[in-house]
Amino acid sequence: MTGSKYDVQFNNLDGTYEFGLAAFDNAQVRHAFHFCMQTRLRYSMRVIFAVLLIVAWTAVGAASITRAEGARELSKAEFNKSCAQCHGVTGKGDGPLGMYLTKAPADLTKLSQQSGGVFPFSRLYDVIDGRSEVSAHGPREMPVWGEAYTQEMQNRWPTDVLSEALIQTITRMRILMLIEYISTLQAK
Repeated sequence: MTGSKYDVQFNNLDGTYEFGLAAFDNAQVRHAFHFCMQTRLRYSMRVIFAVLLIVAWTAVGAASITRAEGARELSKAEFNKSCAQCHGVTGKGDGPLGMYLTKAPADLTKLSQQSGGVFPFSRLYDVIDGRSEVSAHGPREMPVWGEAYTQEMQNRWPTDVLSEALIQTITRMRILMLIEYISTLQAK
């Protein structure tokens, strides 16, 4: 021992390690080592997965954004997957499931017109996300897409791979894609 309280002494006779004033047996040291390695591995896997997800998303996006229509096509695909069943592919509220709803789906092509010529970005984000909807506005037939997208990501990927922050970022991105596409549907 060199005199520092942080020096480690190995005592081969009884299988203990002395770290400063504390002594640990082999099992304690092995357990601490494995715990540290598992934590590092979990963190490393999250970082690697996040980087791969970003690279893959960028590669897929870059492949289709090489054309000017690429971003619109991604947004349109999200709209067709999430909204067209009720609002219709043109956004006029004439989707095949619309007739089964108590209240007819909104005509998404008139949102700017109904808001004095200004596209209601914030209101539309809140309605699509749905997680902060005011209960005084009555019952909601439209899905809470913020919760649905979040749940989809949590079910699709192990919780130790995607952080809650990354899941929320992807959820916001999908909602923004919908809003971007709906903005292109506005009547002129």
